[in-house]
Amino acid sequence: MKKTLSQAELSTHLEQLTKQSHVLPISQLLSAQAISCVDGRNFTGVVAAPGGNAGLFLQMLAAYELHTEKLLSADQISSIFSAYQDTFGHFYMHSDAHALESLVNSLQVRGTAINSVEHLISLLSAPPEPLRPVLLELLAEPAHTGCGHIRLMLENQETYRIRPFLIAAFVREFLTRFWAGDDRLQFEILQGNHAEQAILNIHAQKPENDDDIPFVLVAPQLHDIQVFINHPEATGYMHRQHAAFMTKEGYLDEADQQAFIKVHGALHGTQLTATVQALGDGLPIFDVELNEALAVQRVERLG
Repeated sequence: MKKTLSQAELSTHLEQLTKQSHVLPISQLLSAQAISCVDGRNFTGVVAAPGGNAGLFLQMLAAYELHTEKLLSADQISSIFSAYQDTFGHFYMHSDAHALESLVNSLQVRGTAINSVEHLISLLSAPPEPLRPVLLELLAEPAHTGCGHIRLMLENQETYRIRPFLIAAFVREFLTRFWAGDDRLQFEILQGNHAEQAILNIHAQKPENDDDIPFVLVAPQLHDIQVFINHPEATGYMHRQHAAFMTKEGYLDEADQQAFIKVHGALHGTQLTATVQALGDGLPIFDVELNEALAVQRVERLG
């Protein structure tokens, strides 16, 4: 049975957690900070959304296809990703040691000399050229996908309303550019087992001007306590940014932006609900609101 945090235990945890947190102005969200995944196995302060930047990018592609009823090609995805990097900068995707252990087994079946997860990790930033084609193939398979949100996308395309082709094409683009040394890309390998005890939606007090929304960076793991961390305002902000971006790139008309944002938001709701049910089933969900001095203003249990 899963260990879960009570509201009283959460209050005690937040006292310690806020001491390690800091505020990030919205102006720095894209220039200085990647958006990490909600995964609880991370000791650093994050702004988080399901799947991180990778999950949001894939959601944008799927929302475009749903909204326009047009299918994107591999060349279009490559072009979009290139422009996305130039527009938004830092970009995060993660895997984990469990997925890499499965990948090592598959690579050994293929006759490679990879003999351990540690060996594989040592090669991942710049694999030998002969190994790259098989890695591009295998790293787009569910068994070798360490981000639970993206793995669920691959396994449940109808529920998540996304074509697996979009994911495979994106993974190929990301890894190819990562191996070429693009330092805007972050590919993190998370260690250990999932032991999240709650799901926290982190909110900062809203200023009068929505353009100045601050984000509070919170560590999903502190000492022996893990929680899923989610920043809903960051997701909503990125949906609006995505609409402007896809318009700038010629995929949307300016008059169509609000309709696209609505589709994007609805898809996010569908995917978030499915991921919470799969990965966070039985965990309490809390809204936590902090002010800019990192004082807790509100804790409300949602489920």
